[in-house]
Amino acid sequence: MDVPSGRKFSALDIEIVRLIGKYRFVRREEEPIRLVSGITSHVYVSGRESLTDHPDFEWLVGRKIAETIWKSFSYDTLPKCLIGIPVAGAALAQAAAMYTHDVPLMSFRSICHRTMRQIKKEHGTHHTWVDGAPDPMHYSYGAIDNTATNGGSKVKARTRLLEDGYPVNDMFWMIFVDRGQGAVPRLATLGFTNLIVVYILLDIVYAFGELGLWPKEHVKAVKEEMAVFQFP
Repeated sequence: MDVPSGRKFSALDIEIVRLIGKYRFVRREEEPIRLVSGITSHVYVSGRESLTDHPDFEWLVGRKIAETIWKSFSYDTLPKCLIGIPVAGAALAQAAAMYTHDVPLMSFRSICHRTMRQIKKEHGTHHTWVDGAPDPMHYSYGAIDNTATNGGSKVKARTRLLEDGYPVNDMFWMIFVDRGQGAVPRLATLGFTNLIVVYILLDIVYAFGELGLWPKEHVKAVKEEMAVFQFP
């Protein structure tokens, strides 16, 4: 399926999009929802229980993330370590890691994951944002988030990862669903040189319309909303 961004959805993409709609990973609400960026929107990108309650969906999402990483870094011989930006990024990182466990592959294509906190804990042994010290000699690190509107959560995560000693300038940064409201160019100007977008929101809702999951007027409304508010 050809989608508005110029990409072409594969059979895997179409199956993932069907489940995104079925499990309401992307959903439209009549009442606008306030996003972490501060704006309100009728369309919401979740990725919490809409992902973790459905192992069939989570497995496919993990496959898509893993395959996107392999395609992006076919030249890199280090195993990847994916850090989920809290909260929703944690399940995405784990999904990719667990998918690679079941797939025969060379060791450099394996993916592990680490947990990142919203708040530093004051007990136990890990008083850092991420459980585990960085080891850039043996791993290539990346961070993943469920979505991006203005990119603010990625900026905050980079500051915290730098505090923990992670090689933030060498890391890759994955966005599972980019809302297309200015986050990617904004992050690029802030020094995020290795950005990977798995899906674009307008491509997903376009596919919803083509697959009969959403009425075409809802697809049009989302397109108009995304065009109205763009972060500089």
